[in-house]
Amino acid sequence: MNVFILEGENDAVFTSSLMCWHFRHPIPADATIIDSKYSLSIKRGINILKEYLVNNHYYFKIKDTLGGVIIYGDNGKETVIQHILPTLVMDTIRRIPEPEKLYLLTILDGEGIEKSNQIAKISQNLHNKISKNHWEDRYNIEINHEFIKIIPTRDYRYAIIIKLFQIPQSLEYQIVHEAITTLNISKRKRRMILNDEPHQALREIQDLMHLSKEELIKECIEKEWFKDKSWYINLLEDISTFFKLDRVR
Repeated sequence: MNVFILEGENDAVFTSSLMCWHFRHPIPADATIIDSKYSLSIKRGINILKEYLVNNHYYFKIKDTLGGVIIYGDNGKETVIQHILPTLVMDTIRRIPEPEKLYLLTILDGEGIEKSNQIAKISQNLHNKISKNHWEDRYNIEINHEFIKIIPTRDYRYAIIIKLFQIPQSLEYQIVHEAITTLNISKRKRRMILNDEPHQALREIQDLMHLSKEELIKECIEKEWFKDKSWYINLLEDISTFFKLDRVR
């Protein structure tokens, strides 16, 4: 099963729109967008995901007809690294249907942090969680520059595989810097917006374009604002290869 682990609601709307547009795989990200049982907030997401893993009807429906599941929080990358991923791994690894694998594509804001440092932090927090539960003899953690794999020592047929993708600076930063080029505003106003904190700048862009946050994020996907950006091209490639999904555009 494929699972996106995201920092916040904006990332969830972005990812859901991206999957529908480029892969035609619906992953509703929030009940305010599309009312769906497959949309998870982090507070209840892990428990619901565990139910999906042990319920064959839900498991194969998601695996065979949807692009995956989105789990998102709204407390930044440190919450994802220190709490969400370790808890998710420990709570779900024994529930994965054999001989299946759980693929976790974790998308975080880069904010100038080296990817190798983030992978090391994720790995260390997983080690800490395993040690705290005295499960060192039950699971191995394998790390390279692309993946973190958590594999049971007694049964290699199932595993959890984590891949990290970093958006340069942040998603909000990228949207604001592309949107600003479409607006007929003064240079002074443009500078003021670009100097604002990215979330505040995003709200100003919404007002200027008379769009809701969800509409603005969907527009940046459907109008292909990022089609020539290397980070966006790499993200689509990672989704396609990691989740084994074919693009339609």
